[in-house]
Amino acid sequence: MFTSHCDLSHCFEEVSSGQLKTKVHGDFLPTHFLGKFAIVFAFLRQLYLVLVLIVTGTLKSSDVLFADQLSYCLPLIYLFKGPKTKVIFYCHFPDKLLASHSGFARRVYRAVFDTIEEFSMGFADKILVNSNFTKKTASSAFKSLKPESLDVLYPCVGDIRLNQSSVDEVSEFFKEEPFFLSVNRFERKKNISLAIRKYHEFICNTKSNHKLVIAGGYDARVFENVDYLIELESLCKHLKLSSITIRGKLIVAPRNTQVFFLPSISTDLKNALIKNAQMLVYTPSFEHFGIVPVEAMKLGTPVLAEATGGPTETVVPYDNKDFTGYLVGPTEDRWVEYLNHVESLSATEKRQLALRAQQRAQSLFSFEAMAQSLNHAIEHCTPATVNFTALLYLSILLGLVVPIKFAIDR
Repeated sequence: MFTSHCDLSHCFEEVSSGQLKTKVHGDFLPTHFLGKFAIVFAFLRQLYLVLVLIVTGTLKSSDVLFADQLSYCLPLIYLFKGPKTKVIFYCHFPDKLLASHSGFARRVYRAVFDTIEEFSMGFADKILVNSNFTKKTASSAFKSLKPESLDVLYPCVGDIRLNQSSVDEVSEFFKEEPFFLSVNRFERKKNISLAIRKYHEFICNTKSNHKLVIAGGYDARVFENVDYLIELESLCKHLKLSSITIRGKLIVAPRNTQVFFLPSISTDLKNALIKNAQMLVYTPSFEHFGIVPVEAMKLGTPVLAEATGGPTETVVPYDNKDFTGYLVGPTEDRWVEYLNHVESLSATEKRQLALRAQQRAQSLFSFEAMAQSLNHAIEHCTPATVNFTALLYLSILLGLVVPIKFAIDR
């Protein structure tokens, strides 16, 4: 894998362990200028990375090349790839829809890169997206792309092996007291406050001893992560919910604690929490895919999520006899109702629900299912075509090849 940045202290364990060999090129380049022009520098960093692959011969020697997230350099890759190399672009979500377009200057600035994004995607032999929701959104955003040129490749969840020490840690900490779980990055768009508010309603209505655990990605260097955690802690105080923030091992906490904040937990601890949770409460709206609900299904834990975006494709809702979880419409307010319902299920019904969830996760979102879909996509690649506009675009890029190649050689 080739990338412009890799922080071994903040990455997937497959990377930090060396299982996935990773090479970094261009990390010396800045990511912004005075907090601005992030997309310009993202483009330049990707350009440098691709140029390294060109001068080292990596592009020509590859059978299949995957470009991820940014499509800007696909025309350059197209020009220098081997005659039999297939280029696949994986679109998580259109960048033009994630960026702000407020203000005249920004709209002009973004118009250039939005146009390049759409134009450059056409140079992939195959475009893959992570869900039908993303496919529909991308087709609407990029009118020049034919809907049939986009294929859905669901992310997979491999076999999850529970770490016994983490399982014991969770069991000893909660002493068999039931808890609901939220797993998300500490970002406002994840709407974690909804889980706290609905948990508060649930507690007020039932006088239950259930706990709420809020865990997920957290980086102390990211202002929003820090600020949002403080905001969530303040919300608990406002609702008169006792809370505690634990960083590290689960050892001890006051018995009357109701909400637990666990920032930056390990994968082993996350899996143990999911396995032991009464329900995963997944609060983002219009999530592009959402891997956490699939992880919960893999471990046999029911999911409660909003009926928008990716979860509508992963979770079979309660109104279906083969339901694997609960989906709440964006205008509905049935969160507390479903929190109550999962508690009313008998032990047999819970086992059947867990089995259905695991079977669905295995059939649609396993490594084997993803490999089969990916092989089909590779075998049915349609070669991209070049036009005169593309050559003009390439000439602009190639004008940077000589000075950057000189820098590489030095």
